[in-house]
Amino acid sequence: MPKLVCTNCNVELRPVENGVHVHEMCFHNTEIYKIWSADLWGCPLCPVQVVAGFAERPLAVRHEPEKLQAVLVRERDYHTTVIKDLEVQDLD
Repeated sequence: MPKLVCTNCNVELRPVENGVHVHEMCFHNTEIYKIWSADLWGCPLCPVQVVAGFAERPLAVRHEPEKLQAVLVRERDYHTTVIKDLEVQDLD
């Protein structure tokens, strides 16, 4: 994994939580397209946090509804931290 540095404080980020789930959302929609496992990193001096260290493959994808639902149930049952990844239109 590459080194991560806070641009505000000029110090290395530290792991906050391993195994968070990232919900990659469909554009202009609230549907989940993919669910990824990744790690949450944070600056020890300021509130900056980033998600990095994504798994090679998603845990579930939209075209596998049973698997997607099973991951959502596990997230609820185990109180998994979930972060949404919203697509943004190009502002050009």
